[in-house]
Amino acid sequence: MRETTKRTMVLGMLVATALVTGAPTAEAQEVQAQAAPGQAAPATADGPRYSLSYAGRFVPATHDAVAMGLGAGPSLRLGMEGLFMEELGLGLVVHGDTRSATPFGNSMMLDWERTGVMAELDYGMRFFDERVRPAVRLGLGYMHHELDLYADGGTSNDWDNHFEGSAGSLAFTAQAVVDLTLLRSSTRAWAFGLYGAWGLAGHTSANFDAMEPVYEEGDRVERAPIDAGSAGALRLGGEIGFSLVWRP
Repeated sequence: MRETTKRTMVLGMLVATALVTGAPTAEAQEVQAQAAPGQAAPATADGPRYSLSYAGRFVPATHDAVAMGLGAGPSLRLGMEGLFMEELGLGLVVHGDTRSATPFGNSMMLDWERTGVMAELDYGMRFFDERVRPAVRLGLGYMHHELDLYADGGTSNDWDNHFEGSAGSLAFTAQAVVDLTLLRSSTRAWAFGLYGAWGLAGHTSANFDAMEPVYEEGDRVERAPIDAGSAGALRLGGEIGFSLVWRP
């Protein structure tokens, strides 16, 4: 299988680095505080919050081994809260997962790898000294699919026919989120927390109508492309992760 998940994490880290580099620095706030002699420094930092989160996605068990929604896998999220209004949050998330199945009595095997990039919008308020934030989150983006299909394998590992194909679709989520702050600095400029989300996640149909044959060394049997059909997904699921928050 291709190392799409590894490339996904690298992409997310590059996006995070670009945003942090362009954000205002904490030293600029210290200079501003020193310019007002006789006044105590504020107990809390002002301005928007920037966060970098890592989470594991999960989907309840099901007998449907193929169209399972956005399944278990890692996600990397870059978020901003309070940029335009205090209750509003924006996010960019990259996630991936791989599904494997052997339908039809082990006479066929498929590996389905999905990588999604999604923009998110959430709305929520902070309570209990800003340590708890329930919110509602909506997301929309693009998902790339890569499918490997093996046929005529029987019960052995010798799969005679191998086809591969790729497709794209729209990805979407609608979730309830709870963000908990566990640790933070005395100035509240840095914080560490946990969050959980639960709701609908899925993607529109991905079409695999031109699966190309893959030839092994010494394979002399020529095969034509096949039409493997299309598949979409919509499932209830969630994610649990941790986040690092910076308020410059």
